[in-house]
Amino acid sequence: MSVTIWIAIGVIIAIVWGLIIWEAWTAPVMPDDYGMSDEEKKIWKELNGSNNEKQYKKGFYNGEEDKWYPDNKI
Repeated sequence: MSVTIWIAIGVIIAIVWGLIIWEAWTAPVMPDDYGMSDEEKKIWKELNGSNNEKQYKKGFYNGEEDKWYPDNKI
């Protein structure tokens, strides 16, 4: 391949990556509370629990009647 083709490929790559970086830099950002009111936050917390709760059994654990195995013991 000639040098002209490599220069054209390099210019195209530079333009594409420049556009990708520009779009990522100027993209709108969602606020931390997702624009919810205090009442909506309260309802959300009641439905989904608090982030401070200890959640150590994850996956397919159904409660007392289900036997739970750690991942490394199966």
